[in-house]
Order: sequence, then C-alpha cells, then structure tokens
Amino acid sequence: MWLTMWQRLVVICLLACAIPAAPAADEPLREAESLLLAQRTRPDVAQFERAKGIVEVELRRRPGEAQGWTLLAWVRMSEHRFLAALDAARRADTLAPDEPRALALMSDALTELGRYDEAVAITQCLADLDPGAPAWIRIARLRFLRADMDGAIQLMAKAARAGEARGEASAWAWLELARLYLLAGQASAADQAIAAAQRAYPGLPAILPAQARLRLAQGDSRAALDLYRQALAARPSAEEALAAWRLARQIGQAGPEKHYAALLEGLAKLDAGGLSRRALAEYFAESGQSQRALAPAREEFAARPDLYSHATLARVLHRAGDVPQARQHARAALALNTPDPQLRTDMDKIMGTILAPVPGAEARE
Repeated sequence: MWLTMWQRLVVICLLACAIPAAPAADEPLREAESLLLAQRTRPDVAQFERAKGIVEVELRRRPGEAQGWTLLAWVRMSEHRFLAALDAARRADTLAPDEPRALALMSDALTELGRYDEAVAITQCLADLDPGAPAWIRIARLRFLRADMDGAIQLMAKAARAGEARGEASAWAWLELARLYLLAGQASAADQAIAAAQRAYPGLPAILPAQARLRLAQGDSRAALDLYRQALAARPSAEEALAAWRLARQIGQAGPEKHYAALLEGLAKLDAGGLSRRALAEYFAESGQSQRALAPAREEFAARPDLYSHATLARVLHRAGDVPQARQHARAALALNTPDPQLRTDMDKIMGTILAPVPGAEARE
C-alpha cells in the first residue's frame, strides 16, 4: 500500500517545508527553528532533542509566546504526537489569531487524526488568509483523501511550480506530485516530477525511494529493488525497508528478503518513540507474526486514527483471524473513497471475507 510504505518522514518534511514564513523571533527560538529545519535533510536525534529542549525551556519562561507554541506543535508533529501537536497549535492560534503557521500545523494535526472535516475548515481559513504553496499543498492532500484526484494533482502541481526558486521546498512538493501521479497510473508524468525534484534539490535522500516506486510501476522490479538498497544504505527507514522486503519476497530474492527482514527486526528494537509502528505492524503481520503485530497496530491507531491506521489495523486483525473487527476498520478505511488502488484492493478483500459459521448456530435456529 503506497501511503503505508510511503516514508512518514516525507510527510513531515513536506509539511515543514510548507509552513509559512515565521515572524521575527528572539535568539533561542531562532536557534530552535534552525535546528528543526535542518532535520529535513540531515536528521540528527541529538540536534532534534536540543531544539525540543530549547522550545520547552522558553515556554516555561514565557508561556505567552505564540511562536514558542508554534514550534512546540512542530516538534510534536515530528514525534507523531498529533493530539499534543493540535493542542500546541491551538494555543499558538489563541495567542496570535490568524497566524498562518499555527493554522498550517492545526491542519496537519487534524488530518493525521482523521478529523477531515475540521481539517478542511482550518485549511480553508489558511487559504483565505495566506494563499500560496503551504495552503495549496494541504488542500491537495485533503482533496486526494476525499477522492478528488484531479483537483489534488492540479493544486500540488501549482504548489511545486510556485516553489521553483526555493530549492528543497520545491523538491518535496515535486515528490508529492510524483506520488499522486503514480497513484493515478501516470508513470510518465511521475518520472517528470521526480526529475524536477532532482533539479530543484540534487541529492535529496527521498528521491531514491521515489525513483524505486517509479521503476516498480514501470515493471522493472530489479531496478526498483536496487534503488531501495541504495536508499536504505544512505538512511535506514522502516517504511522503505518494508517496501524492499515485500519486493524481494515478490520476485523471489531470498538473500535480500532475509537481509531486509533482519533490518526491520533491528529497527523494531530501536523504535522506542513509535515512529515506525505502522510499517512494523504490517511487517509482523505479513511475516507470520500476527499476534506481535496487534500491539503496534492498535497503538498507532490510538495515536493517529486516520483512514490508513484503520487500514493497517484491518489487515492485522484479518490475519489474526478477527474478521468482524477487521471489517469494521476496513469499512472506515474506505469511507472517503480515497483513490488509492492498493488500499481499495486490500480493504475490498477483507470486506468480502466469508465469515465462518458459528458452531451450533443452525441447531439454535
């Protein structure tokens, strides 16, 4: 499934690149923001923790500082603590009403929480207040989720072209546009979008996985697997390791399959913050560890009850044999008719599962 495999870092980085410009801040908050911005291309746990610490200290010292709450919302989004991110962004909005950055982060958090109607309303406020790429990217994402693929592509293309002079920010938008094109079955357009991302910011790590997905869509599985290998060598990721493991299994590459299984097991031990629960739950379920998959799938759903967490939980429950609960979550995953072909295939399969008869039911009748 594309968005399950889609590197969650791409989401956070795309949104971080698409946060409107900040008003002037004092030196500590400027430093914190600079450290957070650096995470987009050079993730560093120590530097992230330093930024987080600065923000928390400044908020204890000056709890009425709106920008501090905005940066805290950004930190919480990066930690996948979406409800806490929403609370912080709302606090920032209360202190500085109609500040575009707070509205953008509220939109992001509401989307991750599966509160799509609220996200649409907030994003429309952002678009009315500050029309431009940050608003267009968020509207495009919501249009895709709500089954308007043409509208999503149109707005994401507009956002990508608007950022042509901004390097990295433009590259992230082009990659998101490529994702939409692939979901729509337009591989040639996706190829062009990925090339534009490469021109906008050569060497951006997220380009390699995007190229892998393109090669897979074009039918070149071996080239796709090699691109995943390169991407994982540069920066290990549970999401991309899952994609590589699935592909290796599919084409019968036993060595790479074993290697990526070991990588996923290792990443599971390191995932104390739960940032990779969704991918790990899918891996555990597909590798015959259904009971082990249940905890991360349920924890992810509790933290991020969006339609894709519904889908993951549906898959895990289905493999664990709980068909009635799996169907409930599959139905929720399909509620918006999101145009994700793999999502629809998997959820339709679960919805079509024939329930085993209850022992003794005929006798009771």
